[in-house]
Amino acid sequence: MQLSLIRTSLFNMGGGSFAQIFSGDTMDSNSRTSVVNKNHATMMGKQGLGIEKTDPELTAIMKKYVYGDIVQQVKIAIKEQHLVTLAVLVTNQDTVLFQRSVQGAIQDRVTPLEIRESVYQLAPYVGFSKVVETIPVMDQVFQKNGIVLPLDKQSTINDGNRFDKGLHKIKL
Repeated sequence: MQLSLIRTSLFNMGGGSFAQIFSGDTMDSNSRTSVVNKNHATMMGKQGLGIEKTDPELTAIMKKYVYGDIVQQVKIAIKEQHLVTLAVLVTNQDTVLFQRSVQGAIQDRVTPLEIRESVYQLAPYVGFSKVVETIPVMDQVFQKNGIVLPLDKQSTINDGNRFDKGLHKIKL
């Protein structure tokens, strides 16, 4: 009985079946498609996923979910949405979508330094090898956009002051 209630709640919360929820039939498809297309254009420009011709169904499902449901529900600024997306893609070692997402972030005025620093910050948490795999992809997008490399260093700690600055942070 409880499973039946859960199933009914999950699959009927949008007024339709599981397939209908993902196909967009739970609300006015025209308005949802409009929102999805607007959000995708804002965040990714004219870039596609690269599978539109061979897998249009998965493309539609993914775009509706990522650029419809998630973007509409998220309560953080567009810059932070881009940085979170980049972090997930680095963590998952998805260099194809990472490349497209770096381009989208640049188009949305996320600075190259913000992109690079957020990727650098991932290294101790997800592994240096995952970050190193994405750096050439990120650099390629930067160069394609006329961004001169290397970017300015942002480091404020060196071997001479590392201990004292760390100790100061602990005492705060």
